[in-house]
This record gives sequence, structure tokens and C-alpha cells, in this order.
Amino acid sequence: MFIKQIIYLICLLTSCVSAQNIGKVLEPAESLVSKSDEIDELLEQTNAIRTSDYSQFSKNLTTLSKLQKQFTFNQSCSFRFLTAYQTGLTGEVENSILQFQAIKSDCQAMPVVVEVESLLANMYAISGEYQLALTSLDNMLSKIESISDESLRLLVYSSAYLVYDLLNQNQLSHDFAQIVIDFSPKPKPKQLCSAYVHKYISLIKLHLAEDLDKEIKDVLDYCRQNGENLYAEGLNVNWIDYKLKLAETNLETQKVYEMLQSSSDSIMSTQYKNIIVFKDSLMARILEQLNRKEEAVEYAKRALEGTITLGNSQQKIDALKVLYNYYESIGDYQQANTYLLEKNLTEIKYYSDKQEKLMAYQTIKHDSLAKQHQIKTLNQQNEVLMLEKELAVKSKANQLLLTYLFGSLVILLLYIGYRIRKQQKIYKSLSEMDYMTKIYNRKGMKDYMEYMLPYSEKKAEVIAFSIFDLDLFKKINDEYGHTVGDWVIKATVEACKQLEYDKATFARLGGEEFAIIMRDSSLEDIKGFAEKCRSAIYSIETNYETGHRFNISASFGITTTEISGYDLTQLLKDADEALYKSKENGRNQVTTFSPASD
Repeated sequence: MFIKQIIYLICLLTSCVSAQNIGKVLEPAESLVSKSDEIDELLEQTNAIRTSDYSQFSKNLTTLSKLQKQFTFNQSCSFRFLTAYQTGLTGEVENSILQFQAIKSDCQAMPVVVEVESLLANMYAISGEYQLALTSLDNMLSKIESISDESLRLLVYSSAYLVYDLLNQNQLSHDFAQIVIDFSPKPKPKQLCSAYVHKYISLIKLHLAEDLDKEIKDVLDYCRQNGENLYAEGLNVNWIDYKLKLAETNLETQKVYEMLQSSSDSIMSTQYKNIIVFKDSLMARILEQLNRKEEAVEYAKRALEGTITLGNSQQKIDALKVLYNYYESIGDYQQANTYLLEKNLTEIKYYSDKQEKLMAYQTIKHDSLAKQHQIKTLNQQNEVLMLEKELAVKSKANQLLLTYLFGSLVILLLYIGYRIRKQQKIYKSLSEMDYMTKIYNRKGMKDYMEYMLPYSEKKAEVIAFSIFDLDLFKKINDEYGHTVGDWVIKATVEACKQLEYDKATFARLGGEEFAIIMRDSSLEDIKGFAEKCRSAIYSIETNYETGHRFNISASFGITTTEISGYDLTQLLKDADEALYKSKENGRNQVTTFSPASD
């Protein structure tokens, strides 16, 4: 459960290692080197230590910066790569991306371009540009067979498991990590350590790691023996977190506490705030379960302070939950509500980000499918053109045969055209349909609205719009499993569709978030229909289908084009704002967007 800043550091400290051989690291001379081969050697040494000795790496860059006038073109590209790398390592992600993009453009003939593309794919994902990350990764993977340098091929595979980890595509991350582990020749210890760490983190996220204590201990030992403490502790905190979720008794929780306590010094020695925040948040949860509430609060506050610069994360949510529970238990309801509100807002933003990742992945894959279909269609059309050409030649010899074949060709063209149109409809439907609920996905909703909004505006018809979100859906997944969670999503859509309102169109925006579009409808229409949906969802019987008895509820935000205008972005924003108000006011309700309150 790495937060994205940890992955960013992993990106910079992992298999994004240069394809160059790593030699013995030397201190830069006091007097500046001047010969070209000495500059090459210093560049190679600096590249070799960029993942293991940041202090010496910075000193070497300072030395190299004074030699820039003597650089060859290739040396300049290598130096720029190392400088952009340093910029990213200090946390200036956007600036680092711009530098790498410039290097990719200027240094096209160099192997460093593969390194740059790999880092860009990871940093696009870090900065929230998920589609760019996947596009960049797909571009590299599509050319993998043309890369003869084995170390560069290894680099692409390593980049793949990092990007897929960031996009929560855990099975793909596991599979590419396994490719690196099985790679021949055997990867360097740093690359092998990183691959093993991501393999087992993926298994943890897939809930397939219950009996892997020995294997994970072996990976931790291997990484530590090779000086890769950051990797080791990254896997370690994920493993301890997983063990805490499995702990059912006070004795089991105490054992998890001892595991984390014994690792505390090693975690702190990494000096990376991200992983330290993870540790503090984890300790707060453990101490809370052990009923050591005052100590839990101290660790939760420490974790919360650390997340100020790290943004929304599961660790922040966990820390806020500990603080809310504590202040509620002592009767300080004002402070408790403050933490509850912050936790709810953080959850909304955190899970919205997860949904964006899923939608980006689905969109890229649908686009790839469309491109494959387009190529297939063009090939069919080319075959028809070749046939036409052959017929034209033969027509000189036999006009009667030409007439016959021309008729056959027309029939063939009509048939192929029919098949192409049919296939286009199928692929368009695939790209716009949510596979689980059989309603529009986010792309389908966007395409539908881009047609409907101008049409309705021209006819002066009002479109009513709503976004609704299942309340505490994560809790259902955590307590009853993802199979039950999937059933809840499908049951929710079916409950709403049973209301049979012919002007209503449904879409799944991602995860547990949905939209309702109502043509030629007033604010009162959407308000009444949303209330019926809310009631229908709350009335869903869960025990018969799932074997568990629990309530399902949803919070709704509504608006219309009279309020928000005929602009999809504004409709989404305003309905989302009203949804937040429903969440803040206690959930399971319908709230109308009000420009004045906004």
C-alpha cells in the first residue's frame, strides 16, 4: 500500500538504473578533471551512485557543472539526465518532467532516451497524468522487441511494474516484476531487490500473501544485505500493515506491535518522510487496538503532520480516524467532528484519485482496442482495393467476366461494409459501456453529454444532472470482501433502473460513483427521482444474496443546466460540490447545488 510519493522515490531509486556498467566509485578530484575520458569516467561514476549515495552524487554533479564547456554532445546529454534526476529526487516533480521531456527531444539517438522514457512514465503517474503514463509505457512495450540492449529491455520491464503499481493494477505489476526476476542474464542486486519487493507488495494488495512469511523475510534479508534499506523497509511496513489486518486477538496485535517496534530504527534510518509517516500511522492504529489511546494519538498527530507535504493518502485517513475515535471517546465532540470532516474529505479525494487511475487504464485499453480495429479495417479496405486493381487488368481480356466479377465485387463490398459498420458499433459500445453494470462508463457519459448538451441548449430544454456516491463503500469491501462489493454496485444500479423513468440515463463514473442524466427535466424532477433512487438503494435486501446483513446508502448531489449552464465540466463540478454537502451533513440524502452557498 505504497503512497505515491514512496513510489516516486522507488522510481528514482530502482531499475531506472543506467545501462552502463557500474564501476568503482571514486571521489572527485579537488582539481577539476579536464580530459574527455576523465569526464566520461566521472559521469559513469556519478550515475552509478545516484541511487545509493546522494551526498557524493551531489558533490560529483557540482564538479561536473564546472566542466560543462568541455562536454561533448553525448556528455552534455548524460549530465542533463543526471541533473534532471536530481531535480526529481528533491521533490520538484513537474520541473523534473519538463527537463526529461527536453532531453528526450534533444538526445534522440542516445540509449539514455529509454531511461528518460521510463522515468517519464513513472513521473507522469506520480503527477496524476495517468493516461500520459500509460501511453508512454505502452509506447516502450510496443518497441521492446526492437531493443537489442538487454539492460535497456530490463529497464522497460522494471518501469512497467512501477507504473502498474502506481495505477493499482496489481496483477500486472506482479507479472512484470516476475519477468525481471526471471530475466537472463540475472539482474543486478538493486534491480532484483526492487523486483522482489514489488512482487510481494502486489501479492499483499491482492490478498494472496497470508502464508508468505518465509519468502518475505528472505527478500528483506536480501535487500538489507545489498544495502537497499529503503526497499526493505518499504516492503516491511506493507507486510506489517497486512499482518495487522489479519490480527484478531490482542495477543496477535501485540506481536505485530513488536514487529514494528523492532523495525523502528531501521525505518527511521531511511530518512524518507513518506515511509516514516507510514510507520507512524501504522503504530497509531496498533496502539489504538491495544487500548493505549494516548500513545496512539501522539503517533497519529505525528503522522498527520508528516502528511502536510505528502497530500491525501491512506495513512492520512488512518491517522484522522484514530484521532476522531479518541476525541469522540472522551466527549470532545467539537474536536472529533473536526477530524471526522477532514477524514471524510480526504477519503473522497483519495478514492476519486483511485477512480481516475482506473478510468485512465480503461480508456487507454479501449483506445488500443479501437486502434487495433482501425488497422484491421484498413487492411480489409486495402484487400478490396487490390481486388479492384486485379479486376481492372482482367477486364481488358474479358468484358463479360469483368461484369460478372464487378457484380460480385459490389456484393463483397456491401458485405464488408456491413461487417465493418457492425464491428464499429460493437467496439464503440465496448469503449463506452461499463462492463460490470452494463450502463455508460465515464467515456460513454462524456460522449453522450457532448451530443445532448448542444442539442438541448438549441431547443431550450433543461437537462437535470446528479452525481451519487455509495456511503462508506470501502468499509463494505473491507468487512465482506470485494465480491460482495461488486454485488452491491450491481444491485445499486438495478434498484435505480427498476424505477423505469424513461428520461433518465445512468452512468458509472468509476468505483462506487454514478451519474444520472435526465433530458427535458426540471430541478423538481431530478430531486424527486434522486430521492426515489436513494430510498430504493437503502431498501436493498443484502442478507439473501451475500449472507451478510448490512445497510446500503448513497449521497446525492443535483443540479440543472438552468443553474450550472450547458457545460459538462461545470455540471460535474457543481453536482460534486452538492454531493460533498450531503456527505458533510450526514450522508444518505439529496442536496441541491446552490451557487450562493458555493
